[in-house]
Amino acid sequence: MPWLLAGDFNDMLHYDDKIGGASPCRLKGFRKWFDDNDMIDLGFSGPKFTWSNNRVFERLDRAVCNVQWRSLFNEASVKHLPRTKSDHCPIKISLKSSFSSSPIARPFRFEAMWLTHAHFKDFLMQQWALTDGSVLDKTNALVQPLLHWNSTIFGNLRRRKSTLLARLAGVQNAMGPNTNRFLSKLENSLFEEYNEVIEQESLFWQQKSRVKWLQEGDRNTKFFHLTTLIRRRRNKIERLKDDNGEWIEGAGGLKKLAVSYFVGLFTQDQQCCTFGDLPSFFPPIEAADLANLAKNVDLIEVKVSLFNIGGLKAPGVDGFPACFFQNQWHLCGNEIYNLVDQAFRDSKLPEGAGG
Repeated sequence: MPWLLAGDFNDMLHYDDKIGGASPCRLKGFRKWFDDNDMIDLGFSGPKFTWSNNRVFERLDRAVCNVQWRSLFNEASVKHLPRTKSDHCPIKISLKSSFSSSPIARPFRFEAMWLTHAHFKDFLMQQWALTDGSVLDKTNALVQPLLHWNSTIFGNLRRRKSTLLARLAGVQNAMGPNTNRFLSKLENSLFEEYNEVIEQESLFWQQKSRVKWLQEGDRNTKFFHLTTLIRRRRNKIERLKDDNGEWIEGAGGLKKLAVSYFVGLFTQDQQCCTFGDLPSFFPPIEAADLANLAKNVDLIEVKVSLFNIGGLKAPGVDGFPACFFQNQWHLCGNEIYNLVDQAFRDSKLPEGAGG
């Protein structure tokens, strides 16, 4: 069940939530209660401290929620308003962002969970053979077929899980106290399919959370989901301070401020710096090292480099993460090598290979 708690908690989560007076003594207990219930602090804008007696300043008022509520209201924000008659400042909770609600075209992102589907390998081999050219040409041509395959074959994870649970309930109700070989076999098949969906769901949120320190095979969908929500919130810019010290909010104002800043940044006169005898700044390179640098790369070297990249790290401009190329090395390894080899020979990246 989604829920939100807001108001005066009469305690703090962090030591820097207080200035003046004695150190907070109950902080650890409040923090443990907060963590044990998987709460999310909605953060705030405006003055940091919500209570003051003019000698001590503390952040006692906040809004917290659970993962389900944050998923429903992912644009919600909190603003600390000025104190007037009370020693507490009011807090304003907005369920919608100050940004325009107009839809934004999201770039394509390959989902690592697609690799786990039983028929993905056959689908990919068919599509890969349809396009001639470099690996970049083939991944670009793969985008639309992948999106179509996702909607028609792979399907919506939430809907698939709900359907499987309903079917399992129906089978188990039909079985009753009597053992039925057909129903028992069907139940086991549904269990296997359900576990596959759970693994795919966990991989989906792990990819979005970009958590690197968990071991491969760990399943903690709730943790990955929570991490993703927090990361998205931290990455979102709600307001900026201009050169006059004024806070700018709203999509229109932020866009104008950003454009103005970068126009000014890149039109300023740049003074040339001279470093005198540049070679003296760098250590000498041995002849053997120079010879190695001049050698052509080989297939093994390219493969080792690729497999040393985190599989779920943020993808390049094409939307394909390293795990796709690692998983399908047998299909695209030679083409990747040709691309890298050509880049070294030409001393530049092919068009479209940046990022």
